[in-house]
Amino acid sequence: MARLLWLGDAGCTTGFGRVSHAIGDRLVRDYGHDIHALAVNYDGDYWPTAMKLYRPNKMVQTDIYGQSRYVELLGEVMPDAVVILNDPYVVLRFLFRNKYDEEMVLARLRPILAYMPVDGYDSPVIWSQMPDLVSKTDPIKDAPPPSLTPIVMAEHGHTMFPGAPLVYHGVETGTFRPATPRDPIVMSNGAKVASKTDAKRALGFKPDDFLVLRVDRNSHRKNYSDTWRALVPLMKRYPQMHAWFHCQGEGDSVELPQVLGREPSVADRFHFPGNFSTRVGWTESDLVTIYNAADVFVSTSWGEGFGLTLAEAAACGVPVVAHNI
Repeated sequence: MARLLWLGDAGCTTGFGRVSHAIGDRLVRDYGHDIHALAVNYDGDYWPTAMKLYRPNKMVQTDIYGQSRYVELLGEVMPDAVVILNDPYVVLRFLFRNKYDEEMVLARLRPILAYMPVDGYDSPVIWSQMPDLVSKTDPIKDAPPPSLTPIVMAEHGHTMFPGAPLVYHGVETGTFRPATPRDPIVMSNGAKVASKTDAKRALGFKPDDFLVLRVDRNSHRKNYSDTWRALVPLMKRYPQMHAWFHCQGEGDSVELPQVLGREPSVADRFHFPGNFSTRVGWTESDLVTIYNAADVFVSTSWGEGFGLTLAEAAACGVPVVAHNI
């Protein structure tokens, strides 16, 4: 049995959070490992999980990543290794730019497994140099030599970390699946969804509406503007065509409500989840209902480390249209 300190999203249904539980909970249940997760986006609410979850901002309310608790939990848990699930620039910040860990205890105390997406080309050289930077730090007395092992999520990750272990994201096909009368989806409000028609009605659409779905964060890299630009001519031609953007309209770089206003004739057929939070996400059963309602899934993202929502859509039987990046 291994004891691990897990640093990454957990206790929420956002993308990285689903990955943490798909891997971490299985390591506990099926293999008997002891995993303690300093869980980004976790507020201490109840979450049915096999991993032990810790609230990141217990010490400093604005500390969403829990950097103020790393040293505390390293001493309390004393793990055999640390797993970090996050983007390379965030991992770099954790290790070398944490004002709460000026002695770089995180980088020096235990071996680190960094599970990272590589979602583009020409990234900063220092990202690929992280293993060397960690190995050159001074070891802590009686601790193993400092080490960081990158783990990539797709073959493309080897462009940054040649020879690194490859562990694909996985999709729980018992959860992300087509709804059928024999195996219906039970939504958070208790409604049963046994078909695509049921799923559409649950979201307020008519059975003969054609629904285009996109699920991810409204950020610059995700490039929602091109999705909108591609859909508008089709929606003008086909009045039964609708689009569901499962994101916040007010994003990191694109304010979608203002963009939609440029084409008022179709703006009312673009839909957003009313109670959406990029920190918590929707329940998995409601998210699966959205996938089941879709006739096609679309992404115009400029780069993906893996593309988890594309795989989830495919697992629900939805055709996927996406860039080959």
